[in-house]
Amino acid sequence: MSTVYATALWVFAHLAKLRKGHTVLIHSACGGVGLASIRMCQQLKAKIFATVGNEEKAQYLVDNMGIPRACIFNSRDASFLPDVMRATGGGGVDVVLNSLAGKFLHTSWECVAPYGQFFEIGKRDLLTHGSLDMSPFQQNRAFYGVDLKDLAEVNWDRFEELLGEFEDWNREGKIAPIEPRRVFDAVDIVDAFCYMQTGTHIGKIVVRMPDSAANWHCNTKHIQVDLQGDAVYLLVGGLGGLGRAIARQGDARFGIYYGMETQGEQRASVYKDRVKLLVGRIEAEPSLLDEPEFGGELTLELGGIMTDYMPSMAAADMSEEQSWGRYYFGEINKAGTVRGLAQLAIVHLKAKYGDGQAVAS
Repeated sequence: MSTVYATALWVFAHLAKLRKGHTVLIHSACGGVGLASIRMCQQLKAKIFATVGNEEKAQYLVDNMGIPRACIFNSRDASFLPDVMRATGGGGVDVVLNSLAGKFLHTSWECVAPYGQFFEIGKRDLLTHGSLDMSPFQQNRAFYGVDLKDLAEVNWDRFEELLGEFEDWNREGKIAPIEPRRVFDAVDIVDAFCYMQTGTHIGKIVVRMPDSAANWHCNTKHIQVDLQGDAVYLLVGGLGGLGRAIARQGDARFGIYYGMETQGEQRASVYKDRVKLLVGRIEAEPSLLDEPEFGGELTLELGGIMTDYMPSMAAADMSEEQSWGRYYFGEINKAGTVRGLAQLAIVHLKAKYGDGQAVAS
């Protein structure tokens, strides 16, 4: 309860300084933060618009939160943008609380009125270095990334004050526990996460811990990894603890992509007799890596294979053939048949070859 309400309190009361009559768009309004935000905005007398993923959730907001059906839009497509504009006379809303990712983040950004504010509580676009249209800033719009964990780490005193305000609101009856709640026993935590992934739940998902450790019943699974000695395997991000553990399996050989050159050279010595290809990240501005005149090839030799690469870190869609290492696999194939890929990070590589195109198997 404290996390979702403290988030709403921080966004609407402190950062947005929400006032009576302000308009707010709350995405994923039937989740914990969404429902807490609705209650917070109702206390602050704001005009609320919400998005949900299905009609059941929309009806829940009508029946239990008092939101008019005409103010509830669809979060599964971009139709909420024209709906918001129509409901606001084309002006947009003063505040957007966003948890949608990708193209829907950009659609949500278009919903912000001049001098309005956008609050991002999702992580996907932040962690993958997503882009943002800068033109809306010309009309004094503001974009915030919200993370209470960071607030607690950087300014603990301010965070404690925020929790104190939450306790005051709760004690005064301005807010209430999030309902409904779906409760899972701790032994069923896998089912809890699977249920959360469906995106169909309303309210909070709660994991109930047992009163005594004797009531813990954990089923351990031992997975046997069969790595063949006549094959080469590609480990992406394979110089950490997990990568080293995998690389000690059997007599298999490995191609490794790592992030930091110094760490890579030091850690590779742990199993350098098995590393057949070692590629490190160039330490340069990412924008430079895309320039044709940038001559930042990285040449490393380890285990008898010489390779010239110009790599850069980026998000890669593994379903897109061109996004992944056709060249990379081809070079590793020279050391033996590639039999598997262990993805410990996501990378996109640009390779430079003087002898034509190599094709991955």
